[in-house]
Order: sequence, then C-alpha cells, then structure tokens
Amino acid sequence: MFAAELPWDTEIPVRNAPTAVLELAVPAGAWLASASVAVVNRGGSGYRVDVWVTATGYGRVAGPRAAQGWLMAGEACSVTLGPVFATLTADTSVLVVAQTDGPEIYITEGTDLLNRAGATGLLVWGGPGVFSASPAWVPLSGRSVGRA
Repeated sequence: MFAAELPWDTEIPVRNAPTAVLELAVPAGAWLASASVAVVNRGGSGYRVDVWVTATGYGRVAGPRAAQGWLMAGEACSVTLGPVFATLTADTSVLVVAQTDGPEIYITEGTDLLNRAGATGLLVWGGPGVFSASPAWVPLSGRSVGRA
C-alpha cells in the first residue's frame, strides 16, 4: 500500500495545462487507487476545473478516474476519484492531475473553512499477484459463461 497527502499548509496553483498534484511510484502489478482533492477558487470570476487519476508508463487504467466542476468566485469543493483499477506492466507513477481555465484555482491540503488536514490525498493498494482472475465465472444457474 502506498499513500500521499499534500504537506501541511500547502496550496498548488492549477494552470491551464495539466498540473501534477500528487505522485506515487509503484512497481508493476495490479493496483486500485482512490483520491480526494480539495479545490478552491480564490479569484473574482467563475472557472472550470478538471481533476483525474492517471498512471505513467505501460499498462491499462479503468474506472471512475476523472471529474469536472465549475467554481464561482470564492467557492470550494472536494472531489473524490476512484476506485481506479490499473494493470501496470512496468514500474510507474500514479498521479493526481488537475487543469483549469482560470488563473486563481488552487488545490489545498486542508479544507478551506477549518483547514482540516488530509483533504487532498492519494491511496494506492494492490501489487504483483494481489488481484487475480478466477478460472471461470459461474452464474446462479451453475452453467459457466466464460472466463473472468
């Protein structure tokens, strides 16, 4: 299991290009990932923001791994992503990434009102040989309908 959070009292300005928020190095294998992201608009206008979980390198990624929102001036929100499933054929990095169309969107480490820590974090669990397919899926009728 691997975990990362933004350090205490950290804000990351989000740009109009993909901006890395968190990154964890993981070995090849089958992994599940989940993330939460605290987003705040410190500007005077409304802006869009996208956040997503991805992996660099070789493999496949699937699951609820992206979200989008519109934040009016002064608004804050929390976004939950995952679980995301990835089969990685080589050592790689799992990342939380954000992008916006405005100049004053920030990812924060804590909640905006009371600054509760842990609002932005990434958890990755699994590894080589942890998740494996069963030999066949058998429905309630007892007749095999194919491989898992």
